[in-house]
Amino acid sequence: MTEVRSKPSRDTLLRRLHKAHETWPTRLEDRAALVEKAFLALDEEAQRLALALQADYVEILSGKVCRYNLYFSERRWERLTDADFAELARRRAAPKFVPVPPFGKLWFALRMRALLAGPEAINLPLDLRASTEEFYAGWVQINPERGQRLLARRGVAVATDGTLIFPEDFETRDIVRRYRDEGYPEVKRLHEDALARRAGSTDAAHAPLADLVEAVPAGSQLLAEWRALEEVTGWPLLPDMGSHPGHAYYPPGGPDELGAFQQAVKAILGEGR
Repeated sequence: MTEVRSKPSRDTLLRRLHKAHETWPTRLEDRAALVEKAFLALDEEAQRLALALQADYVEILSGKVCRYNLYFSERRWERLTDADFAELARRRAAPKFVPVPPFGKLWFALRMRALLAGPEAINLPLDLRASTEEFYAGWVQINPERGQRLLARRGVAVATDGTLIFPEDFETRDIVRRYRDEGYPEVKRLHEDALARRAGSTDAAHAPLADLVEAVPAGSQLLAEWRALEEVTGWPLLPDMGSHPGHAYYPPGGPDELGAFQQAVKAILGEGR
């Protein structure tokens, strides 16, 4: 005798739906009533397939999906092709991360991408001079000579009576210094890895970015232009490359063509779509 499977209750179906909805990218903008109506309008087999293929659908579309109610009402899962699933399988089987050799092409490409993204917000003291005086007072108790050396890096001298002598443009210079030190954490990580001669790693999707830079010989006018750009923009400066081969890597065309580099990065990584 054939066993007849009972149909899930409405409450059971809605529990399944609500659980699945938690992982849908537009869940915060979706209207629950429209989602429930579209889902409940499907027959039982369509409901099962829609939920079963949901994760694949989102991954294939890289998260750029429609509202959840449209996924059901327009039966979007049925638009997936064999080619879509083959590409998904290829992506899942591909390496997730790739190495980033110090001062290599990918290292320079990732560095430039992070520089162009701009600095992150940092905490700045309300009074930079007073903060510097407090900083030095702490060093006086521990190691006055080191305290003076650290101040000298900020362009600040110490008078014979112990008062600090600030340059007129101290605030501007100190803000630039602080952003260089703290505002570019990704660049800082790349610099630290390179100085330690340690290969970092990055998402495998970033690997093609290495093709967006070209060799710039040491001592060349073009390298001088890149270094000048990093100086005037307040970017973290390229660290000493030591015994690394005598060239750096920057986008083709010099500083004036950085817009083309940005557009190419966005195209490769699917940003801004």
